[in-house]
Amino acid sequence: MEEIMDEEIAISIVVPFFNDEGTVIELYFRLNNVLLKLDKAWEIIFVDNGSSDRTLLLLKELREKEKRIKIVRLIKNFGENAAIMAGFSQAKGKVVVTIAGNMTERPENIPGLLEMLDKGYDVVSGHCVVYRQPIINRFANWLIFKMTGIQVEGYECCLRAYRHSIINLLKQCRERTQSIPHLVCWLGAKTTEIEVDVDNKQTEASLPLQKREKPYAAIKRALSLASSFGITPLKIACPIGIWTGGLGILASMFFIASGLFVDYCGLNIGLGIVLIVLSMQLFGGALIIGYIARIYTQIQGRPYYIIEEVIE
Repeated sequence: MEEIMDEEIAISIVVPFFNDEGTVIELYFRLNNVLLKLDKAWEIIFVDNGSSDRTLLLLKELREKEKRIKIVRLIKNFGENAAIMAGFSQAKGKVVVTIAGNMTERPENIPGLLEMLDKGYDVVSGHCVVYRQPIINRFANWLIFKMTGIQVEGYECCLRAYRHSIINLLKQCRERTQSIPHLVCWLGAKTTEIEVDVDNKQTEASLPLQKREKPYAAIKRALSLASSFGITPLKIACPIGIWTGGLGILASMFFIASGLFVDYCGLNIGLGIVLIVLSMQLFGGALIIGYIARIYTQIQGRPYYIIEEVIE
């Protein structure tokens, strides 16, 4: 059953912050200018994700001047997705828009997202195309698509607009590790993406440095999402284990034959094959361990985030 919404609020803006004291004031005034032009009832939900700088203090000062601001304070940094979900728990608008607190995305793009929602979409995501993703990131996205069947281009962009009905469905998802864009696709929401430009202060040269993912992190993200949305990695690991086990037996026989009949010239070849086989089997074992670790984390039952205070 859908929650009862405040009919007076048309748009909720959810903004996660983590040590972003340098952008708080400017982001608010730019958001305010955009929202005033829309001529709709609105609220802004600022989520302080465990900041250790003056972010919370500045947010409270803004709250004293603007009563349509709500502050959600988390007890520590739970990550951006968790902070956004915490904001969703407090949002009352018929439409909920998310935007990063570090101002890598322009609030002036929000009307474009809302226009696409009016065309019948459930979720509209911004897609920053100002830079070309590194090869490893593109490979990770391809790997996610192949193993989950879910393709998301603009995952790196926090600027998105949701219908409240989708927010209600997202709040029912209890998994410990969440990727909101992929969950939205899994829920069967009607989604689309629009190209958006970054903030004018961001240059084409500096943006990749802020958004760049380390190669290991990109592959880890791909495997984590694949294990969250299906058992494809296990289906892959099973035949790999069977075939590499067979190759291991053949390699062992070759190793023995090399020593008995062909002197020891084949020793290095046989040993190399054995090492390759063991490596493949260890990879399959690592995937299984990853699933076990995910199950362990899930059954602990710890909350995805903990709200310390809501100021409204």
